[in-house]
Amino acid sequence: MQALKKFLKRNAPVFIFGLIIALVFLLIILTQPNDEGRTPSGFKRVEEEVFEREPKEPKPAEKPTEYAPQIPSPGNKGKPYFYGEYDPNLRDEEGYPIPPSPETVTPTDTTYPELVAEDRFVAQETYTKRTAPVKIKFTKEGFSPSDALGYTGQKIEWVNETDKQIVIKQVSNIHEALKDGLVIEPGKSASFRPLINGLFVYIEAETVKYGTITVQDATTPLQ
Repeated sequence: MQALKKFLKRNAPVFIFGLIIALVFLLIILTQPNDEGRTPSGFKRVEEEVFEREPKEPKPAEKPTEYAPQIPSPGNKGKPYFYGEYDPNLRDEEGYPIPPSPETVTPTDTTYPELVAEDRFVAQETYTKRTAPVKIKFTKEGFSPSDALGYTGQKIEWVNETDKQIVIKQVSNIHEALKDGLVIEPGKSASFRPLINGLFVYIEAETVKYGTITVQDATTPLQ
């Protein structure tokens, strides 16, 4: 018995240290949160109410845009062409796009008569620019102008001012009316009316001289 007391007295610090460690572990276990309802790492918690919701009806598929073909027709009225138009209802009797009438332009300021007159003058000038034929001459030097500006539905005319036959072809197949090229005899001309807007490049097949035409939407407002 005396030996046991001496042993306990001699190893008292060790026992006390062990007791402290045991109390620390006990404290950690008691302070741990309840695992019930916890979401494991890498998983997404699903609420019970999700299963009680009614299934959502699928959204109806959007109706595709009905584009008019690159063929002039009165039946194309109201249908946008490939690059879209400001007002697809603006069509002539053949189905080509046409500019708005200058009479439909609303002056920006009706207080001053001179401003009203100026607005109407600008609208008329713009309308004339969109309806007058665009003439492009071909000479020995090439096309003039080599970079032209036109509008959908506007007449684009090439004039052959050489003494040889020429053939005009578009570099990329953009306009249906030009897919087979245009053969123009000396002193003659040929034309087409574009139905889609955008830049396109054309060449003369024999001389390989080229030009460009930027076609814009004729149906945009005049002002």
